Amino acid sequence: MIGIFSSAAWNNIGYIDWEPWLAQIFTRILRGFSLPVGKMQTSPQRYRYITRKIARWIVAMMGNGSACLTYLDDLLMAMKNFYHPSNTGKFQKNLFVQEKLTNFLSGAYFSPKVKGFVSAVVRALLHGNPVEALKCVLPKTCESIEKIMNHADTTELFINGKEDLELIWYLTLFSELVRARGDTLLIYKPMIMSIFHRSTHIVHKYSYEIVANAARDLLESLSYVYPIEYKLTIENLDEPFIDFLPIRVWGQPVDFDRFQMQYHIPNVDEIDFACEFVKTFLYSELTLLNEKMLKLSNHERSRSLTFVYNIALGYFHMIPRIESEQLADLVLSVVPYNSKYQFQTSTYMRESKFNENLRMRLVNDIGKLLDLLVENHSDDVSSMKKALKANMNFD
Repeated sequence: MIGIFSSAAWNNIGYIDWEPWLAQIFTRILRGFSLPVGKMQTSPQRYRYITRKIARWIVAMMGNGSACLTYLDDLLMAMKNFYHPSNTGKFQKNLFVQEKLTNFLSGAYFSPKVKGFVSAVVRALLHGNPVEALKCVLPKTCESIEKIMNHADTTELFINGKEDLELIWYLTLFSELVRARGDTLLIYKPMIMSIFHRSTHIVHKYSYEIVANAARDLLESLSYVYPIEYKLTIENLDEPFIDFLPIRVWGQPVDFDRFQMQYHIPNVDEIDFACEFVKTFLYSELTLLNEKMLKLSNHERSRSLTFVYNIALGYFHMIPRIESEQLADLVLSVVPYNSKYQFQTSTYMRESKFNENLRMRLVNDIGKLLDLLVENHSDDVSSMKKALKANMNFD
C-alpha cells in the first residue's frame, strides 16, 4: 500500500492535497520503524515499509506551503534518542538509513552502503525542481570535494589507491547531481570542470568508476533528447479536488495528441559544453595511454580505459559512424547516424568541433593498446577486457 501511495504522490506532484492526512501519514511511517515504547515493541512484520518508497513519498509531498517539512522534522526528532548505542533492537536496522538521512541534512556524509537510497532522494529532488536542488546542494558538494582533495595525501590518492569514504560519498552525490537537465547545469560549468580536473586520476577502483560514470551522465544530460514532462491534458484540471480527482482518469484510453509531452532538446551552449568536456578529458587520456602505457601501473591503465569508455558512451551519438569499405558490409546493430528514420537535431548537424572522426581515432588507439598489452602486460587481464569491450562499441 505504501508503494501505491508513493507512486501516486510522485506521479501527481502538486495535484494532490496531502495536508489533511499528514499527521496520520507520518504516524504510520513512525510505526514502520518498529520503535519500542516502554516494554512494548510494535511488530515489524505488521508495519514494515521500504525506506526508499517512504523517502519518495515525503519528497513528493513537499512544497507549496505544505507542513510536510514540519512533520519530517518531528519524525527525525522522535527517532533521535534511539540512535544511542545503549538502545538495541530490530528497529536499528531501519533507523540506520534514517540516521544517515539526518546526517546528510546536517552536512555529514553517507556510507556507500546507502547509495541506492541517496540516489533515489537526489533524483527525486532534481525531477521536482532541478534549479533549486542544484543551487542548494551542488556548490556545497563541490566545495567539500575540493576541501578533501586539498588536504589529501596525493601519493595515497593517486598512486596507492587508498580508499577515502568521505570523498567517495561526495563524489557519489556529485555524480547524481550532474544527471540534472542539461540547461540547468550550464551556470555550474566552471565548478563541474574543476571537480573533474581534480578527480579523474584517482586510482581507487570504486572512486574512479564513480567519476567515470559521472562523466557519461554529464554528457548524456547535456546532449541527449529525453522527456522532462509528460502529463494528460484535462480540461477541468484546475477544479477543486472535491469536484475532480486526477486519479479518476487513471487507466482510461486517451488520444496521444492530448498528452503535453515536453522534451529536453540540447541547445548550442549545452553541445559546446559537451564538446569542450570531450576535448579536455578524452584527448588527455588518449595521450597518456599512447605515451606512457608501458610505464603505467595496472590500476592506472584500468582507470584510464574506464574513463575513455564512459566518455565515449556519453557522446558517441553525436559522432558520425566510420565510413570505410571494410565496414560497408557489416550488419548494423543500431540505426545508422545518417538514417532518415533517426531523430536528429539541428544542433548536431553543425560543423564538427573535432578535426577527426573520434570513432576511428579510438579504434586505432585502443587497437594499438591491445597489441602492446598482449606483448608486454599479459597479466593485466582487467585492462585487456576493458579495451576489448571498448573496441567492440567504437565502430
